[in-house]
Amino acid sequence: MINAPYTHRLNLFKKSRTWRTGQDDSGMIRYEDMQRVHRNMFQPARTKIASPSKNELAEVIGIDGDFTGQIVSCIGASACPIGLLQTESAATQIADALNELLSEYPDLPPTAYESIISGIGISGCASACGLNLIAGIGFHGHKKRIDGEAVEFYQLHLSGQINETQHTLAVTNAQWLVKADEVGSVVSALVRPYLEQIRKTDDDKTLKDFMASKRPLLQNEIDSDLSNIIEYIKD
Repeated sequence: MINAPYTHRLNLFKKSRTWRTGQDDSGMIRYEDMQRVHRNMFQPARTKIASPSKNELAEVIGIDGDFTGQIVSCIGASACPIGLLQTESAATQIADALNELLSEYPDLPPTAYESIISGIGISGCASACGLNLIAGIGFHGHKKRIDGEAVEFYQLHLSGQINETQHTLAVTNAQWLVKADEVGSVVSALVRPYLEQIRKTDDDKTLKDFMASKRPLLQNEIDSDLSNIIEYIKD
């Protein structure tokens, strides 16, 4: 069964007519289509519009440049018996941070919005139902006892990629922990260099592509602390 956020994303792609999911009216996916779904569902939608405006893109793929309600996550602890954290809160925090960040880039190609949405995944625990393991930027919920109290964190995953030519899980380290109320600022810091590259090169590289290009560095520096990892991504 596909959780609600996945069904929502699949519906966006179905509306865009970029590929067929085999989804019936109930929102379920046939078993034989699952491999193709996992290969394609988080790749940016491609449209036939030449240099589409933000409004034209919204009409075709269902987004309007606002990340509110668009960040992919599992259902989280509010409904899942094994979930550790409330993923809705993290998704809202990330959406707010991205909305603020993207306001600084009014000239951004509209397809970059879908690229960013498709490149982020949040899971409320290590089960990875939010597909954080194959996200460009992924998080899974974690609790750590500090001074006798359980503190909420998200473990960061970077440069996951699944497409026709690559099947690589994200790079992570148990020490790459982000406080639950700071995930928005971390995503903003990681996405900004991607936006700067798009602005300078005017290419169609996706967020996942950008993070994948950092993979060798991340693997070499996997024991570095999180603040250094963010600086490496910026460079």
